[in-house]
Amino acid sequence: MLDQGIDNAPMESFFHTLKTELVMYCDYKTRDQARASLFEYMEVFYNRQRRHSTIRYEAPLAFEAATKRLIGMSTVRGPDQSGRKRSFAIR
Repeated sequence: MLDQGIDNAPMESFFHTLKTELVMYCDYKTRDQARASLFEYMEVFYNRQRRHSTIRYEAPLAFEAATKRLIGMSTVRGPDQSGRKRSFAIR
């Protein structure tokens, strides 16, 4: 198989964050405890509430809501078939 030189930095960064923010401080007795804790961290905290540097240090849900508002307010202008300019909001 050919090596495609895939950049693994985003995943390495995620796992470093996971280890330093959660795993270091937990003593799991069972795999089910670990699985539940990791799910809670990733789905509830990391993907929804934690501020991310790649999106201007905003929480993902807040960033997504702001982006949707901006897209809803933006307009696209261009000529219609008669050559006249038209404008409409993107929804």
